[in-house]
Amino acid sequence: MVDHEGLATHWIKDKLLNVIVQMGLEKLPDLPNVPSALEIVRDPHKKRVLTLILMRQETGRPVAAPPDAPADRVAALRRAFDATMKDPAFIAEAAKLQLEIEPMTGTAIQKMLTEAFATPKTIIAEAGELLKPDAQKKKK
Repeated sequence: MVDHEGLATHWIKDKLLNVIVQMGLEKLPDLPNVPSALEIVRDPHKKRVLTLILMRQETGRPVAAPPDAPADRVAALRRAFDATMKDPAFIAEAAKLQLEIEPMTGTAIQKMLTEAFATPKTIIAEAGELLKPDAQKKKK
């Protein structure tokens, strides 16, 4: 909800927008009093399904390397990515284009993917059913 030009930020500060739930693995710092969907869902099974679904939006546009890439090459790629995310020219250009830059570290993405790939097939199947376009129509 936050942008570098302050275009949408005032919607929250001026209470022009009433956000009732956050849909993400992490809560937004601008909305500390708004519950996340993961806080609302109590059933561990349903929470696991929701977590798997929410993981899709967290990675954005990840940069990948082959699984057999040498560790030193992976480390160099991660350092270069992290440096780019902190580069003043890159940040200025993103701000000019009104793009939000919220990078995840390679370690964080790797941890999330490891968790996703360890998800039981029953959870994957349930999440897949909920994501089908017809799933919403059938629930009504």
